[in-house]
Amino acid sequence: MRVANPGVWTLLAAVIALLIGVCVWGVFGRLDTFADTAVVSDGERAWCVVRSEYMDDVGEGSAVEAEGERFTVAYMENGGGINARAASLAGVGEGESFALAVLDGALPAGIYEARLVVESVAPMSFVLN
Repeated sequence: MRVANPGVWTLLAAVIALLIGVCVWGVFGRLDTFADTAVVSDGERAWCVVRSEYMDDVGEGSAVEAEGERFTVAYMENGGGINARAASLAGVGEGESFALAVLDGALPAGIYEARLVVESVAPMSFVLN
């Protein structure tokens, strides 16, 4: 009977650990789809501009990344009275409808480029679908 070399067992253990890691990531990891937008802040509250094409995909609990911070949407309100520069940064065209997502935090007063998470799926769903 031949006994395997310890190097072979080490390689096998590394491959098994890698496969387990990929399986765990496939179930618990997330793949996000982002849309470019803008965040407007008055120093106390922050709003994210949501273009009409993403209104069905964004709601309470959706994520927004701006200035290296991650915020969540507290609630949605109708778009109106927002700065024209912020709307153009978010890609809102003249006469296009949009909504405002009120965020759970605030930034210093200003207008910031941001990324809005419009879809978040588990990698395993690609395998199962």
